[in-house]
Amino acid sequence: MTDSTVLLPFRRPTHPTTQPIARRPGRRSGARRSARDVAATAPVRARRADLLRWSLANGRSVDRDSVSVIIAVLHARNGRRLLLTDDLVTELVWIDAVHWCDTHGVDRPSGFATTMHALVDFAFASGWAHRDSDSADELHAVIEAVGAPAPEVRRRRPTPGA
Repeated sequence: MTDSTVLLPFRRPTHPTTQPIARRPGRRSGARRSARDVAATAPVRARRADLLRWSLANGRSVDRDSVSVIIAVLHARNGRRLLLTDDLVTELVWIDAVHWCDTHGVDRPSGFATTMHALVDFAFASGWAHRDSDSADELHAVIEAVGAPAPEVRRRRPTPGA
């Protein structure tokens, strides 16, 4: 060392905000985000909240990320009235949702197809489904055919306005 070098004593930071932040387990930097983290338009957020409230009130289990993806895709595709057909359900599960997740850098939700059962019942109960849509029973059969088992709840006809 030369005479001009001054060594300062090291002090450990004492304030909690200067401590390293622990990362959540399983997440690495650059990891994909969840569908709920993606910014959505006001109509998509409102419809998502309506579906979540309805599912809670009717004892239906839904995956929140799946709801976010489904509602975002359907609003981008259809807008105000939802024409539910067997072709739409198949395309939504196998094409549109996969494309939306990849485009937005979002993890593909694991409970996606199962959440579709609740969406069908919600769409008919809330009046969002177009009058020319396929019947709820046909749509549930298509959802089961594309890979989602029927939910374990006793399915009843949704009552309008309930």
